Amino acid sequence: MPAILGGGPVLEQAQEAGLADPDADARTEAIYLLATAAAMGTDILVGRRSPESAIAVFRHHPDRISTTAARAPAHGGR
Repeated sequence: MPAILGGGPVLEQAQEAGLADPDADARTEAIYLLATAAAMGTDILVGRRSPESAIAVFRHHPDRISTTAARAPAHGGR
């Protein structure tokens, strides 16, 4: 999974390196990831979602905004 979870500046660096969608709004994407993390944590704690399900969601989002060359393999690698 690309290292874009650190927030806007990291996503901006990935965009400059050609690893992330240049049209993505870095600040909005970072806010989305933080909000999703909070919601997933709550869902896991109350039993609505498994940790594996949360991981799948977290892998989907960075893959959605990454360029094809930066995408991690679907299974196995990181």
